[in-house]
Amino acid sequence: MSMSKWWAWLAAAVSLVGPLPAAAQQAPDYGRPGFFGGMHFVYGYEDFDRPGGVDVDDSQGLSAHLGYRVDSHFSLELEWEYMVEFDLNDGSNQSELASHSLMVDARFYPLATRIQPFLKAGFGLFTAIEDEGIIDDGDAFGVRAGGGVDFYVTDHIVWTAGVDYVVP
Repeated sequence: MSMSKWWAWLAAAVSLVGPLPAAAQQAPDYGRPGFFGGMHFVYGYEDFDRPGGVDVDDSQGLSAHLGYRVDSHFSLELEWEYMVEFDLNDGSNQSELASHSLMVDARFYPLATRIQPFLKAGFGLFTAIEDEGIIDDGDAFGVRAGGGVDFYVTDHIVWTAGVDYVVP
C-alpha cells in the first residue's frame, strides 16, 4: 500500500470517528444543599430608643454564622454578632455600650445563580452591656430583618453585602 493511500484511509477513518467528545463540564450548582459558614465585618448605625440628651455614636463589629442550605431557595443559620462599642454621652457622663446577639435566621433566595439576592428574618437573644447607667442594658428577645446579595467568586467562596435591622 502506497503512502498516499495509507493517509487517505487514515483521513477517512478519522472523519468517520469525528472529533473526540470533550469532557462534559457540569454547570456550577450555586443553590446546592449543604452546610456553610462565614464571618463578616459589620457596621452598626445607631437607632436606639434613648432618654433625651443622650448622644450615641455608631459602632463596628464582627459577625459569624453557621448554616445549612436546605434547597436552592431556602437556608437556616445560627448567627452571632458582636458590636464593639457604641459611644454614649449624656453631657456629664461618657460610656460605651457593647452588644451581642445570637439568633436563628432564615434566608430566602429567589435566584440560584452566581449572583443571589436574598431576604432574611430571624429571632433570638440580644444582650447589651453598658457600664455607667446612662441607658438600660441587659438581656432581651431580639428580632432581625434584612436583605442583601451573595456573589459567588468561585464555586465555594462567596462575597456577601447586606443590610440588617435588629430590634431588641
